[in-house]
Amino acid sequence: MQIVRLNRDELTEWRKNQPHLVDAEGHLVSEVSQALQRAVDTVTRSARSQRKSLTQRVAIGAGPQQREHTVAVAIRRTGMNDTDFTSEVTVDGHRVVTGKDVLYAKMFQKHGECQLRMPNGVILKVVRDPGLRRPTYAESQQMAPRPEHCPCKAWGHPHPGRHYPTCQWNRVAPPDERAVSDAVPEEEVRILPPEAFSALKKPGIPAVTLPIAAKVSPTAAVVQPPPLDAPESCRNGCLDWATPKGFPIPKGQHHPTCQFAKAWAIKTAKEVPRWLIDLNTGEKVRLATDQEIGEADIVAQRTGSPILHIDERPYAVVLQTELDSAEAAVDSPVDAPAAESA
Repeated sequence: MQIVRLNRDELTEWRKNQPHLVDAEGHLVSEVSQALQRAVDTVTRSARSQRKSLTQRVAIGAGPQQREHTVAVAIRRTGMNDTDFTSEVTVDGHRVVTGKDVLYAKMFQKHGECQLRMPNGVILKVVRDPGLRRPTYAESQQMAPRPEHCPCKAWGHPHPGRHYPTCQWNRVAPPDERAVSDAVPEEEVRILPPEAFSALKKPGIPAVTLPIAAKVSPTAAVVQPPPLDAPESCRNGCLDWATPKGFPIPKGQHHPTCQFAKAWAIKTAKEVPRWLIDLNTGEKVRLATDQEIGEADIVAQRTGSPILHIDERPYAVVLQTELDSAEAAVDSPVDAPAAESA
């Protein structure tokens, strides 16, 4: 790797660190003035504090020299924690980069990968090719053997260049050498596509086509599924069973330990509609779609509440039976005094 000592002009540019605007092709457009930089810093702080992307129009200058610019800050999540995100700032569609980044690009174009030093020999930066992926520090500390030299190569014909799923080195190997997995990462659950919830729709009746030579004996026994009892006519009488204090049986459901509880809950969940409730007003908006029901179920498993945010407004996905129970509970205290006065 070549060692480059910065001259006086390059060292001044490195210390000044003047921000620049760069177009989509990487060409320099102009320098960022101090007034525009203050406006960009204000919008950036606001976006990072709110942890969401922002776009604002800012006016720079006064009188005939006044110019308006569009400052956009794009926030992109990199993990599940509040601090796991990155930001990219653009002004009028041009990306904002630091003066040091511009100097690094110039040195890379001129010398390739190199080590930048001050005139006295102090190392400032090692310029790398951004198009090459290099292992992280954690990956460099891993001692897993390469897949082609691992004993799991003879197990069940694993994917070329990857370990076998049950190999002891699969977990600590670099990401591009691990077994292929179909599991959806947790950070991608919030942005699942609509087709991910297609399984929630009611399945149609499949068309059964028998082979031409197939014959069915009329005396063959046909296995029928056991009949599903309603809670009111349950053969076990589960509604009379004791329940722990504070955990009543939901209306229209079997006792949790009844053999029909799970099947009946699945059956009623498909038949009972779910409504989208505006939490700001408490009003029913419309019937929830299959995608919204699926997203609400995922959120409920993680947080305990089926709450969605649509256009930055909170909504709850609630069953029709739960709404009926809530309305009955509100109306009953009002009807009682009226009956006594009559």
